Amino acid sequence: INIFEALTACSAYIEEFGGHSQAAGVNVSLDNFENLKTAMNNYLNENYSSEDFIPTIFTNGTFSGGIPTRLVRELQLLEPYGVGNKRPMFEVEEQDLPVHLLKANSPHLSFKCENLDMMYFSGARFSHVLSSRIPKKIVFEYNLSTFRGREYIKGFVREVYYEPRSIKYAAEDIAANGIYSLCSHKKVKCNITYSDREEIEKLALTCGEYGTLFIASEQTAAEKFECLKNLPVDIFVPSEKNLKSSVLISPDTNADLSGYKNIVYLDAPVKITNSSLEDKNIIIYSQKTIPSYLSALDVSREGLLKIYSALLSNRSEISAASPEELAADNNLGFGRVQTYFALLVFRELGLISFDEGKFTVIRGKKTDLNNSELYRTVKEICNG
Repeated sequence: INIFEALTACSAYIEEFGGHSQAAGVNVSLDNFENLKTAMNNYLNENYSSEDFIPTIFTNGTFSGGIPTRLVRELQLLEPYGVGNKRPMFEVEEQDLPVHLLKANSPHLSFKCENLDMMYFSGARFSHVLSSRIPKKIVFEYNLSTFRGREYIKGFVREVYYEPRSIKYAAEDIAANGIYSLCSHKKVKCNITYSDREEIEKLALTCGEYGTLFIASEQTAAEKFECLKNLPVDIFVPSEKNLKSSVLISPDTNADLSGYKNIVYLDAPVKITNSSLEDKNIIIYSQKTIPSYLSALDVSREGLLKIYSALLSNRSEISAASPEELAADNNLGFGRVQTYFALLVFRELGLISFDEGKFTVIRGKKTDLNNSELYRTVKEICNG
């Protein structure tokens, strides 16, 4: 879409403007704002199709291991890059990746794809997607820098893509995220309305292309609504920032959902803990369902004691720095989701710790499972 041409076509309603095809600055009087809006919509409808508004990125090759130093040097010869000479992009297919913040509270990530170091500036919100087991394509550009006479090649990440049909591979990641959301996060105050299936289906058909987000605890909850089959589906965080109407599976507790006009839960959440939904109007499907990953948990004292005993027996061999890491790579003989739930309960009770990234079993401490808010919450759900 050529922004400058669009503004030129509507210039009768603009005080002044300047720019180029990719960006522009505009001064518009308040009296002409609605006229400009109408004229711009008419121009876009006449000159562009809906496909023109779908973000598209072209790649020039696939990374398959090994650092192509010669290629990266040759790419430098093509500079400078710009609108008429776009920077070459490459892609690599990955599944679960160990991602790290550059420093505490940083919005930037670093990780490795085979032996290539990757940097993802402002990518922290996608850390859960990157570390999940969903197959994904990472689009990046090569960067060559020199420090103290030594050359370093890195990949600068530009986009992360995955197919909605591949979300099934992230079932355990979705379950772990759902359990984590039940931990001692503050419940936010919302204006809640309960609606039946007919009302939600009507909203799905009339919501328009932008502004409505349908939330489900797991993929099966969304699949029960046939009316949503044509909407984009994301996990953990919306993949786009344009507030396009979509389905979000298992939202992160810190995902920014504040821009959406309509928030619709397709299965009733135990509690809403996302701070960006404070004071928003929320619609919740009135038919109560329990996520399958919660109903499958063993909440018995005996079952959790077996996991604690295994942790105690294998403590010297455990090097995990977090409950997520230990549950994902455990050799304790228990499932990932069950282990993760137990670890969160034990940590809340003070029976284990991951202080300074080191796993420790706190021996000799007496407590009761019901002292854990997470345990009480899940037990209440599972017992109806």
